Amino acid sequence: MKNLSNTATLGLAAWAVLFASIGLSEPYKVAKGDTLSGIAAAHKVTLKQLKAANSDITDTNSLHVGQVIIIPEPPSSISPSASTSDDQGGSPPAPHTVVNKAARESSEITALRTGLDQGWMVSQDQDSGKIFVHTGLSHEKATGLRYLVKESGNQDGTTSWTVYRLAPGTGGIPTYGRIVGVMDKPQNTVVVARKAPVESAEITALRKGLDGSWVATQNSSGKIFVHESESGGMLIGLRYLVKESENADGTSSWTVYRPAENGDGTHGYGRIVGKMDKPSSVSVSSCTCE
Repeated sequence: MKNLSNTATLGLAAWAVLFASIGLSEPYKVAKGDTLSGIAAAHKVTLKQLKAANSDITDTNSLHVGQVIIIPEPPSSISPSASTSDDQGGSPPAPHTVVNKAARESSEITALRTGLDQGWMVSQDQDSGKIFVHTGLSHEKATGLRYLVKESGNQDGTTSWTVYRLAPGTGGIPTYGRIVGVMDKPQNTVVVARKAPVESAEITALRKGLDGSWVATQNSSGKIFVHESESGGMLIGLRYLVKESENADGTSSWTVYRPAENGDGTHGYGRIVGKMDKPSSVSVSSCTCE
């Protein structure tokens, strides 16, 4: 169908009847100031679709008032999910979308959930507020430190955990390292408040040694030494030096150091290993250690 716009002028209603009879879309009469792109936008079709429906228009800048052009049908806005799904008609149910408050769980988060179900312990240091996850409990102390956790509240009143790997911190106490993932706080997990800082691996080893054959002694200047054993009245295998301090509740804490040689045969305080409550089962004997 060519040169419809150049045919003898018909009424717009007559054009509509003509186009409908041959399966075309509605006509539009160009008004003053119209552009092809503006007409396309007003009728929610693309410029490309409008040009295709009016192939006789070779120059899109030469529209004239009163010119009749074809407006194609806009693309269907019906989504595939709205089509009938069976012989009975009707649309299928919309897919159910589950929205998680927490990020998708990593394999480590899944392992953490499993560990907590199997007896892993969660503790919180009363001084720093840090939350720790451990694999067990020994000597009334959390052992096997695995993760650190930061809690945050959600708008619906629940709590989320952001879980971190361990990174070296000051005083031998780990701090937040690489993030592992985010999870909802397990409802069946009890967070135990702890008075003493969380033990490092070396402090845990020290406790085990003192339960075995290790010996704690103190010289006349107040220095406390930990040796692997005593043989024939001689202390051997110096492992640590300790500074003891009193707590407000009447108990004592130990700050544990690696020994540092002074060059004159004596030992000073080297790198700090960590802190611990003074073991109640350990007796400190006197010595002439230096």
